Amino acid sequence: MTSRSADEEITRLRERRSGPKPSGNSEIIAAFQNAEKKYPNDYRFPYERAKLAIKESESHSHDEAFSALSLAAEMAINSGKAHEMLDDLKADKGGDFHKLSHGHNEWAHLAEALKNKDLSLLSARAKF
Repeated sequence: MTSRSADEEITRLRERRSGPKPSGNSEIIAAFQNAEKKYPNDYRFPYERAKLAIKESESHSHDEAFSALSLAAEMAINSGKAHEMLDDLKADKGGDFHKLSHGHNEWAHLAEALKNKDLSLLSARAKF
């Protein structure tokens, strides 16, 4: 698959993520998971899925979000896009990932893994 088709798909899925009602989240999450399989080297798909996983009413949503972010970080490091994802994480720290970036050690471990391009930090923490 070309990166252009991945760009088109991520744009389409982001539009779906920002538009539907919460009841459609599981459908959109499944679409992101399918795209992750289709584009196994593109961190943006699990990264965006992590945004969907954050729900106030569900206590396990943080674990689900950190698992998706860990996968995204692994993909980013392996594809040479660790710095890009780290920039995305910093940009989303006060927005979509506000809950994750405050009071969670996992956030610091993720940022450190990306900064140092160190997969071992992720594998040690893979089961956030």
